[in-house]
Amino acid sequence: MSEEGTAESGDADTDTRVPRAAGARTPLGETVGMAIGPSDNSVVKSLAFAAQADPQTLVVALLRVVGGSGFGNTASLMLRRALTEVLLPDSGTAKRSDAVPTASAFNAPEEWVSWSLRRARLPTQLLPMAVALGNHLGHICKELGARLFGMTAYGLICVVRGRRAALVRRGICRVCLLRDGVLRPVVLEDVMGLDPGMLSDPALADHRTANHWVMLSMFTPVDPPDAQALELELRDGDRLSFAASEALLEALAKPELEHLLAEATADLAISLPKTPELLSSGWAVVSLHIGPEGETPPEAGGLPLWLCA
Repeated sequence: MSEEGTAESGDADTDTRVPRAAGARTPLGETVGMAIGPSDNSVVKSLAFAAQADPQTLVVALLRVVGGSGFGNTASLMLRRALTEVLLPDSGTAKRSDAVPTASAFNAPEEWVSWSLRRARLPTQLLPMAVALGNHLGHICKELGARLFGMTAYGLICVVRGRRAALVRRGICRVCLLRDGVLRPVVLEDVMGLDPGMLSDPALADHRTANHWVMLSMFTPVDPPDAQALELELRDGDRLSFAASEALLEALAKPELEHLLAEATADLAISLPKTPELLSSGWAVVSLHIGPEGETPPEAGGLPLWLCA
């Protein structure tokens, strides 16, 4: 099952593994582009999300969501609902209540999301707001995970106000900055390092492939002291690109593909090879252009905007 915030999923005969793209331009001139390659795996799904918390503040999230027992899609939709309720409390998605839901989490996950967020408040400062959003998502994972889904999530939350951006990254998610035609990473994935000897020994190639991506962080209710969060100064014309999933980052490490993060998200979705690894694990990319010179979205629309697949 796939879902996006501006259109229906399409005809029943459509291949559900075909990458999907969407985009929107904000009133302040930022342009958000999203592309997701759906996963064959029912446990791990992707969520791309963008909304304005207030007229001056844009929030973008790229998440890889794990839902136990094959509930990955439900888990991703629950986190999308959580972001909507925290950022847009007057959207009418649900009535918050202090009462513990009487229905099970399986039958009424939306009620459990609303209950879990009953005391959610966001700081107004840029970086604390990004950290708090990650904590709220971690809280949802903990509450619903303990009751049914075994939910966890990793990825990236970005809060933009003016020409400053706050970034909170967990797990296997990379952030790149395209400025003046030069693409460079500004935040690398949080994974366990590998022994240099293992990297160079051909006899250990299979073991290296099987154990390359060992995550060190996820979204949690309370962040560890060394959790990475940073602020960036941005310029007109800058583009931030967020990429998540092991298979995607492995593919982008190849010289012939590394340029794709500098392309429009719709072009990336078309150009990325449909390898068994990418089709199996899925992938997700979000791009954020700063200023009026951003790309023309493949599907223009308003915010909030999301893709779940």
